[in-house]
Amino acid sequence: MKETCDNVILRPLRCSRRPELVLRATASLFRKAVEAMLRRVDRRIILLALFFPAWSILAADLPKPDIVVAGDGTGDFKTVRDAVESIPATNRERVIVLIKDGIYQEKIRVDASFVTLRGQSRKGTRIEFSQVKDDFVAHPDELGWAIINLNHANDFVLENLTVENTANTTLAHAFTTCGTGDRTVIVDCDVLSHGGDTVSLGRGEPGRFYHARCNFSGAVDFVCPRGWCYVTDCNFMFTEKKRPSSGTRAGLTRT
Repeated sequence: MKETCDNVILRPLRCSRRPELVLRATASLFRKAVEAMLRRVDRRIILLALFFPAWSILAADLPKPDIVVAGDGTGDFKTVRDAVESIPATNRERVIVLIKDGIYQEKIRVDASFVTLRGQSRKGTRIEFSQVKDDFVAHPDELGWAIINLNHANDFVLENLTVENTANTTLAHAFTTCGTGDRTVIVDCDVLSHGGDTVSLGRGEPGRFYHARCNFSGAVDFVCPRGWCYVTDCNFMFTEKKRPSSGTRAGLTRT
């Protein structure tokens, strides 16, 4: 039997001498109304809320930043790397890093969980660097072979900015976001590369990932998750190998 709350009518009960009966009756009606309402909620929304609690909270109300990055020195740090490295690897609370508009030519490695990198504006805040995997293997550093490297960083959120691997190659691996961690969220971002494996998450450790309202570009396997990945309302731009007669071609597919 299907129950709805359309016809629920609350009437005053004539039992003032037994207030506990009034409370029980009111609680029962309230419970039935709530249960009927929950049956109407899209189960996919509930699933996303369970998988990505950090994204659910951020979507409801954007909290104030804990750290501000500004290249002109008006923030807490001038570089994104310094801001991220100031967060202890043992962190267990959400830390919001606001990155003001500007071009930040750097790579970063995120060791802490519950970190949000939020740009002041999607087009105005740019993190960019040229890094090819083969060059990193030949000359490794402590940061990693991507522009944003996640090192067992759970509940990482990237939002409202552009991050690009500017390496001018369509044949090699040119990671833009790469690493390990569960419940990685990328929303309202342009994540760009000319090479392969632009977004390569969950390497060796399958996780859960959510991407929404993003633009991704690359040559091959440019969104390559290991685990479960839900992508919605995103554009995928494919860069082919340069040809003498036609140059570089790009195709666009929306999902």
